[in-house]
This record gives sequence, C-alpha cells and structure tokens, in this order.
Amino acid sequence: MKHFTLRLKHDAGYVSIRTVARSESVARQLVCDAERCPPSAIRRVYVGKTILEAL
Repeated sequence: MKHFTLRLKHDAGYVSIRTVARSESVARQLVCDAERCPPSAIRRVYVGKTILEAL
C-alpha cells in the first residue's frame, strides 16, 4: 500500500486529496468514485511512501 496525493480541478479551482491504495489506478478510481468526477479532472498524482503491511 502507498500514499497517493491527487490534484483535481473543479469549478472553484484545484483541490488535493490524499488516499491510500495498492496502485495509482486504484487510487484514481477511489477518488473519482468519492468525488463523482470524471478521470479527466485529475491533473496530477504524487506517489508517497510505501506503508508496511502487517504479516
């Protein structure tokens, strides 16, 4: 799992949303579903540190 920060463009400007997911594509889908936005609204994706998973 990794931290992802996605920058979205919307009517009033830009917003950054942080999430945790296994891959960038999953992070994009999570944000699009939560914000009800099209994938084209995502302008930038920053990949953060890997989170250690419990064994």
